Amino acid sequence: MVLEVGEEGSRGKHSLVLDYVLMGLALIVAAVLAAAVITDSTRLWLTLTSLGEESAYVVLSIAVMTLIDADAGIASLLAVIASGALVIWLKEFFALPRPPKVLWREPAEGYGFPSGHTQVSTSFWSLLTLRFRRVGLAVLSGAVVAAIATSRVGLHVHYVRDVLGGAAFGLVVGACVWALVVGPGRRLAVGTPINRVALALPTLSLIVGVLGVWEGYAYGLDTPFKLGGLAFSLLAYPLLAWRIRVLSHAPPPVRVTGFIATTVVALVLTGVSKELARASGTWVYGPAYFFVGLAILMVAAATPSLVLRRLESPRRGSGN
Repeated sequence: MVLEVGEEGSRGKHSLVLDYVLMGLALIVAAVLAAAVITDSTRLWLTLTSLGEESAYVVLSIAVMTLIDADAGIASLLAVIASGALVIWLKEFFALPRPPKVLWREPAEGYGFPSGHTQVSTSFWSLLTLRFRRVGLAVLSGAVVAAIATSRVGLHVHYVRDVLGGAAFGLVVGACVWALVVGPGRRLAVGTPINRVALALPTLSLIVGVLGVWEGYAYGLDTPFKLGGLAFSLLAYPLLAWRIRVLSHAPPPVRVTGFIATTVVALVLTGVSKELARASGTWVYGPAYFFVGLAILMVAAATPSLVLRRLESPRRGSGN
């Protein structure tokens, strides 16, 4: 009984420390945002808006999948894909303009409402907040979304209405993906989280494909191709889920190794896909991002056995 009480106390202390760390990160984001508002620095606005870029979501989703929880990591990718697909339709439906181009501080394309950066960011962070229910995470999520939304207005590529609309739609998408994939009150599908992911992705991929044909010529086909390729690659998750779950529950050195290896592979492959797309056309993004997603899953799945085998080899040698 004494041991159990001690273990619960230790867990409580670690939980409190984690919340303080997350709040500290939120304070840093808030400080940068305050500096950007006061100075109206384009460099600071671009720094904050980069938190909502594609590469940021790739790294953060990999971090959640390898370091914390495999299912939550896949769910966060689903939220990004779903929100990214929906925002193209919403822009075309509302067809509201951006601020005058002469005011822009960075390149932009298409209609203004809703803000894609804000919507996708809100979906990602709201999903994680609903999944883990931590005060520190909720504070960090609010700070990051507020910083990204404000930066879009500060760069003069969106009106306030655009970022408010993006936040509202993003919350809806995040809540829907949470309820379908990792939430407790699931009514849209039955079975384990693996089955829910497998059921959600084909429908999502079809939506992305329709978006590519319907609206791709106005905004470019690169985004629909990327979303569709990534969505189809995640259909392999049910086959590899148990191995990736091993990684997310492995000792910290193994998890960190998996995170680094998976992130490096993902960033290298996305960089290669950009070069191939420039040479051959945007259609390359479809198969390229399919292999990017597949590589993420396979590296994450293979890391535990490879690292543990390497750690055991010196022990066997010393025993001989």
